[in-house]
Amino acid sequence: MKKAQKRVGVLLDTTRSLGSTLELDRLIKMIMEAAKELLVADRCTLFLFDSQEKQLCAHIQGKDTDTVQEIRIPMGSGIAGYVFTSGESVNIPDAYKDSRFNPEVDRQTGYVTKNILCMPIKNISGECIGVTQMINRRGGPFGLDDEKILSSFSAQAAVAIEKSYLFKKTEDMRSYLQGILSSITNCVITLNDAMHMRTMNRNWFMNALGLNEATMMENPVTAWMTEENSALLKDILEVNSTRLQVYVSEYELKGPKSTTYINYQIMPIIGEKRGVVLILEDISSEKRAIMTLGRYMSPALAKQVMEEDGSQLGGTRKKVAIVFSDIRSFTKMSESMEPHEVVELLNHHFSDQVNAILAEQGILDKYIGDATMAVFGVPFVSPDDSIHACNAALRMQDSLKILNQTREMQGLRSISIGLGVNTGVVLSGNIGSTKRMEFSCIGDAVNLASRTEGLTKLYHVTILITEFTKAETNDNFITREVDWVIVTGKSQRVVIHELLGKKGDLLSDDLMDGLLLYKQGLELYRSRQFAKAITKFQKAIDIADDGPSKTLMDRCRRFIENPPEEDWDGVYICESK
Repeated sequence: MKKAQKRVGVLLDTTRSLGSTLELDRLIKMIMEAAKELLVADRCTLFLFDSQEKQLCAHIQGKDTDTVQEIRIPMGSGIAGYVFTSGESVNIPDAYKDSRFNPEVDRQTGYVTKNILCMPIKNISGECIGVTQMINRRGGPFGLDDEKILSSFSAQAAVAIEKSYLFKKTEDMRSYLQGILSSITNCVITLNDAMHMRTMNRNWFMNALGLNEATMMENPVTAWMTEENSALLKDILEVNSTRLQVYVSEYELKGPKSTTYINYQIMPIIGEKRGVVLILEDISSEKRAIMTLGRYMSPALAKQVMEEDGSQLGGTRKKVAIVFSDIRSFTKMSESMEPHEVVELLNHHFSDQVNAILAEQGILDKYIGDATMAVFGVPFVSPDDSIHACNAALRMQDSLKILNQTREMQGLRSISIGLGVNTGVVLSGNIGSTKRMEFSCIGDAVNLASRTEGLTKLYHVTILITEFTKAETNDNFITREVDWVIVTGKSQRVVIHELLGKKGDLLSDDLMDGLLLYKQGLELYRSRQFAKAITKFQKAIDIADDGPSKTLMDRCRRFIENPPEEDWDGVYICESK
């Protein structure tokens, strides 16, 4: 009686001790030691089922008592395999007389098995998860009381093993999720229902706010989120209250030293434990790139460039419209100005020019002294590129008028510019060396745009466009044909037109009369009737002070004195840039 009570007491103590650990290897060792003590057995082997390998796996003492060997057997092999597959207990007084016994284990370990008590370990749902095998009871074979004690013990061991499995799965999932969070470049922060931080995978958010982890974990978000970031704090609290997620892009996260541009998403934690998850993306580098590109193109276009594949920026041939602008006689004018006056003038003028370019979705390709080159159609081609280029040229002309009015009011000299527009295929990409390069466009179309701008001085006009640009603009603008020319370095003639305004603009009666006279004079000029042409040009000059009429009238006079060759076709060959 006392012996039975003692065994029950040991069983209760053992049951309590099994709950003290969730680490599986330590738990297995505790179970085996406790079972040996309860049943006065020489050995206890705990087989656990490996569902992936379909095997029973156990760690047993080897020939050397200080070593442990792993034993794996097929799930239906031997005594343990029979008990596992059948779910029935087995009590064998003499192991070697039982056909189910597999002596191979003894041969591997050098141990001699005499009697065996083997019992299945089942979880709460009745599923067999392993086998407890007692070997060599001291004092003779295992009895009925031993079976009852081992059955009770195995039930408690099953609970402990299931808890250990669950703990391991939880730990594995925790490690897996931590691995995912560590691999995510975004900062992921969880806040509990008291709005205290619980986890954070990246430190940049904390550093941007000038905080430390202890402050964020020990205090609610309302204590460490500064007033400068009240909009973010408001969203956090609203999501925690309404359980509705929020997404905000391009938010300026204000810190003590600098501003960090972020996109953030706030989602409620689903489950009994309330709280929120913050997913924060640092877009500062992207924002800086957009701001840098914004110096050369419109912010919308810069953002599109960033969103598109960056490879589109390099080494491609495409049809674009190019605008060249140059200040007339700037070198001579700057000689009479103080250096700071020159800089101030250029800054004001270039600001107007760039504003006009960006307003029409173009990019500033480069500054060339007092000249600018703008491109429309890079990096993204549009069927309206030539229209945008012409609109930009008109904007530049209008802004110059305003600038000159201001300068005249200040008693300063006004300036004049020439604008040349051409449309054609260019090569756009990074040009330069591996150490220093710039994005630009090169090709004959660029050269022709530059030559066209140079002709504005010859014909005393502000804006000239080529026939290629005019063909792309349809009837969107008011133009007049000026001349047939062959620019320096080329052999093919080009028709140049003066850009006078947008379709629908009202022109003065004098200008309209001057344009008609010029057209008539141009026809007479091309038919070699130079004297009659002079009459038309002179009238256009008298009525409208027409610039091209002055140029062609001088040319007619030279041709009267020195007639052109018989095969002259009316094309003017430029001798200078």
